[in-house]
Amino acid sequence: MVPDDIRNIVLDTPEVEVPQRWRALSRRVIRPWMAVLRESREPDFFRVIRHPPEKLVNHTRIQQAMRSLGVEDSDDQVRHVRRVANAELGMSSAEDRRIISALNEAIGFARAQCSEEEQLQEFGDIDRLFRVQKYGAALVKAEDLLHAYPYSKRALDSVARLHEVRGNLQQALEHLIDSIALEPMNPRAWRSLADVLNRRGNEREAQLAVMCGRLIRI
Repeated sequence: MVPDDIRNIVLDTPEVEVPQRWRALSRRVIRPWMAVLRESREPDFFRVIRHPPEKLVNHTRIQQAMRSLGVEDSDDQVRHVRRVANAELGMSSAEDRRIISALNEAIGFARAQCSEEEQLQEFGDIDRLFRVQKYGAALVKAEDLLHAYPYSKRALDSVARLHEVRGNLQQALEHLIDSIALEPMNPRAWRSLADVLNRRGNEREAQLAVMCGRLIRI
């Protein structure tokens, strides 16, 4: 019953590195998980590689929280952000509860805003590289972004499009299927899937993808 990818880790040698795809929830379950446990937030900006505390600490909301706590030293501010972000504080002491209460919401807000700003900049760079036909460099950037934001539909679609342009149809197909798993009601993703399937010679499957896209538009 143990998947082959993690057989050695579970049954034999736990020091073996965990494969990347086993380090986070799959794209097929992230949306219901976010809906239940993350107050219905979209998973697109969920960064699995966390922003470092040094990047978050200067955010306006966090600085407001620091003033309410009376923390002025920059090193102490970074330390507090790191401890709250990494859930290193308990609820046993009044001081820890005060820090958590002041910073928890501010850190969540700062993370979301930093993620949105980062994606806007990175997608701008990817689009510029695509327009000048530097597909290899664009793909590297898109894959790095997808590594950080594995549930971003736009990142998935960008990687799929770049693989298709470079003729890597199998990789394009895999990323499009993941994109549809994240957002099955996106007709553009079904249209892109149909195009890739046609290029692979899977005409019947392509027709079905076109039909799905049309049904969604109705």
